[in-house]
Amino acid sequence: MAATAPRIVEAEPRLFDPASLTWRINRERILILGGVRSLLMQIAHPLVAAGVAEHSGFRADPLGRLRRTMETMAVILFGTAAEARGAAAQLDAIHGRVHGILREQAGGFPAGTRYTARDPELLLWVHATLVDSTMLVYRRFVRELGAAEAEAYYQESKTIARLYGIPERLIPRRLCDFRGYVERMLEAGPIAVSATARELAAHIVRPAIPMLPALGTAVVSLVSIGLMPPRLRDEFGLTWGPLRQAIVDAAAFGTRTLLPAVPAAWRVAPAAYAFEQGAGMPAPAGAGGYRRRKRSTVAIGKRGTPSRADSA
Repeated sequence: MAATAPRIVEAEPRLFDPASLTWRINRERILILGGVRSLLMQIAHPLVAAGVAEHSGFRADPLGRLRRTMETMAVILFGTAAEARGAAAQLDAIHGRVHGILREQAGGFPAGTRYTARDPELLLWVHATLVDSTMLVYRRFVRELGAAEAEAYYQESKTIARLYGIPERLIPRRLCDFRGYVERMLEAGPIAVSATARELAAHIVRPAIPMLPALGTAVVSLVSIGLMPPRLRDEFGLTWGPLRQAIVDAAAFGTRTLLPAVPAAWRVAPAAYAFEQGAGMPAPAGAGGYRRRKRSTVAIGKRGTPSRADSA
């Protein structure tokens, strides 16, 4: 009697195909170097800083917000569409509990200004810091993006903005519009580093954690500070100079040169690597390219994670 074949199912729908720019860019583990930059830019908005300070255990766990953001983004970027929607819903539920009133004037916001983490303009700013930091770190530490690639990546990023519930009317249409939005927020908008933000930044840049993790955090902080908009770096009171800039420039050059030789298991984000290995996909070609194979069928393992199907 013939043996029963293992149950094979088509890979579940995903927001981003592994051949998409979003997958190919965000799969790079080196993008963690922009994590502190995005956090600092987020809290440079006085209302975001107030929400973080009043409604999180930030001082006790200074890197927790970054870790949770990375975990949520990994599900949205590399999980199934259902998992991505679930992660976004969970994030929205958390945001629903974050609201309050400014206790004192911060930037252009007077004391008594109400804030809520569900404010679509705040959501857009937080989302924008992640997109902007990702593209900047990728260009500096992986490879340059062509104009068409950069535009395609931005257009794909709008899927995440919509998932967060940001209205279409607020989402910049094109990459040039997005860059204009970020520039306006920095130069003529509400972005201004408050006393609360400076206090939070001290916990981000110099967290009270054990020495070994602290060394890694110091490297991330150095790069992130170097990539910060100069005005914000100055407003945060973060020291910078030619020597530190030279270190970051050298690190960027060395990483771009050596990264193609780094094994995928070390180079690729765990969630992306697990799916690519399970689906039998090839390693990236060169510095970030991707050779597409025909669609694979995979067996669904624990927690919906695809794993390589056994032969019948």
